[in-house]
Formats: sequence, C-alpha cells, structure tokens
Amino acid sequence: LKWCRADPFCASSGSMASETTELQSQRGKHGDLSELIDRMETLAESKLYAQLTDCIVEYVNQPSVSASQDDIYKLFDNFVKKFANMMNPTKFVHLLSRATLQMAKMQGAEPALEYATGFTEQLKSNAPASILLRSLRAALLLEAGKLQESRDVLDSVEKELDTAYGMDSVAYSRYYEVDRLYYKKTSDMTKFCRSSLMYLKYTPIAEIPESERGTTAFEIVAAALLSEEEYNFGELLDYEVVKASAGSPQGWILDLLNAFNEGRLDLFDEAITKHAAAIQGSKELVSSVDSLRRKMALLALMELAFQKPQNERNLSFGEIQIHCRLADHTEVERAVMRAMSLGLMRGKMDQVDGTFSVNWIRPRVLDKGRLEILKSRIDQWASGAQVLLSKLEEMTPELLVS
Repeated sequence: LKWCRADPFCASSGSMASETTELQSQRGKHGDLSELIDRMETLAESKLYAQLTDCIVEYVNQPSVSASQDDIYKLFDNFVKKFANMMNPTKFVHLLSRATLQMAKMQGAEPALEYATGFTEQLKSNAPASILLRSLRAALLLEAGKLQESRDVLDSVEKELDTAYGMDSVAYSRYYEVDRLYYKKTSDMTKFCRSSLMYLKYTPIAEIPESERGTTAFEIVAAALLSEEEYNFGELLDYEVVKASAGSPQGWILDLLNAFNEGRLDLFDEAITKHAAAIQGSKELVSSVDSLRRKMALLALMELAFQKPQNERNLSFGEIQIHCRLADHTEVERAVMRAMSLGLMRGKMDQVDGTFSVNWIRPRVLDKGRLEILKSRIDQWASGAQVLLSKLEEMTPELLVS
C-alpha cells in the first residue's frame, strides 16, 4: 500500500488525468516534440522511471523548451514532482533547478527559493542530491541579491565537498557553477576565473547548453585576461568549450588569448586593431586595454627570458625596452619589479649597469613550440655531456699513472 500511494498512476484516475492534461498542454505548445511527449506518457504509465527521467531531461534540453517562459516549471509542478520518490535524486534536483530558475524569472527569486526549499526534507538522505539542492538555494539567494547568505551556503557546501569521498562529479560541477556566478556578481575576476576553470574540469561540454557555450567561454577568457594574478593561459586553451567558441560571435577573443599565451606583443597589437569594434562593444574589455597591454609586457618579458639559455639570461634594460615595447628605462624597472612581486620571475636587477639577471621563471603549460626549445636544450646538454665523457676517457690512463 505504501508503494501504491507513492505511485501517481496508482493513486487515482484523477491523478492520472492531471498528468495527462499537462502533457497535452505541452504537446499543444511543442507539436514538433510530440514523439518525445508520447514517450514520456508511455514510460510513466509503464512505471519505467529511469527511462522516464532521461526522457524528461532530453525534453527540457530541447531549445524551444529551454527558451520558453514557463514550460519547464509547469511540466515539473504538474508532472515531474509526482515521481520524486521514483526518480534518480540528482536528476530530479537537476529538473527542479531548471524549473525554479524559470519560476524566478516569472515570479521572483523569493517564491522560487521557497519552492525549492520545500524539497529539503525529501532529499536530505542523499548526499549528492542534498548538495545540489543547497547549491540551488545559493543560486537563488544570489538572484535575490542576498550575497552574504549565498556565500554562507556555498562555504558550507565547499566544506562538505572537501571531506567527501566518491562524491558524484555533478555535485562539484553545480557547486563551482554557482561559485563562479557569485564571483561574477562581486566582480572578483581572479576568483571568478579560478572557479570557472574548476567548473570546466567537472563539467563535460555536452552538459553546457550549446547556446551558452560561446558566452561561457568568452566570460572565462575575459576574466583570465583581466585577472591581475593569472599568467598561465595554456591550460585554458585546452578546454573543449574554449576551442568550440572559435566559431561563435564571441570567438574573436581567442586571438587575444593566443597572443597572451605566446607572450607576443605583435599578435596582441594585431588582435587589438583587428577586433577594435568588438572590444568597444565589450563592457569587460573596453576600459581595460591599457592594463591588458601592461600585463602583456610582463608576459613578453617572461617569454624573452624563457627563449634564452639559462647561462644567457642577463638581460639589458635596452633589450627589455625594445622587446616589451616600453617607453624608457623607468618603465623597464617597473615591469621587472612587478614581475618579481607577482612571483613570475626571480633574479637580480642592477639599476647602475641597467641589467636584469634572471635565475627562475614561473612554470607554465608548454605548447609545441616551447617543448621544441626544451628539446633543443636537452640535446645540447647531451652533446656536451658526451664530449665531457670522451675527454674523461682519454684522461683515464694518465690519471691511473699519476
């Protein structure tokens, strides 16, 4: 009897009619998806709840349904929530998230927050689902402008994830998705960038709606370029969502990203000129071209030192000024001091002789070109070691005699 009461298609004919009515309503709005809706109805009547859940997820991911004003919310409220006890809990919370985010746009974040909170008791026994629900609460609190409350919820989720063992990756994905939105809201580009990279680590590109991939990649790349602490761009270039953005309207920013990764001011200037109109239309970048150029000069300095063998890294101010396109030696001194203060390079600056002796450069992701440089150096070292070995072998008889 207990099982029967939990099953909406076992409770009463009126309950069945309620679900059927909602599916008919959905069919009227999305006639091109009738096959999916028919399958949902058949799976629900057959009590094949695992397949039903996947079918519903597929349906709400359809562009026309995702773009609708309230179709996901109505489907959830009138159909999906009746199957809460039979569905995979994490997928159920995923559907709840999609529904409440639509609800927040229609009715405001507060009613949506209250609606989502109503499922807390039902989901508390499942750790991943509970974390997903709390992350959803943090997102809705953020939407409501309650930043501190949102941060408190996120901090509690982070502590639980730090000590969790074998937690579903979707829990990490959702946490970092909301965490990055928090830092976007507070305009902390460095933390937004780092949290976004963690989000990408746990989120397959298939889980990011195709319509959002270009914008997501643009926001992350722009944050990395603007961050005062981010100087390693090779990892960012390897993410699928960034690669996929090449053909999107926001794909132009990849030219800037490549320039930063290469540490080449010529590529930077070329990108700035080529995409001047797009930069003017970007609220993130339009007022930051000068700061981007200063950051670019530091990357050029790092690249200049990297390209030289370790015993030739005594750079003159004149060489740095020309390579990094700085106005004078005063600007060179500032760039060198900035690079050392950020931990990008270590060395000794001699202001009298006008030199900077580099003895360490912060490691970065190596692309094919930089790997070729390292290979060449290893080959030179091996050749030198072979010459030394030959000389030692020639000297061995003399050493034995003496």
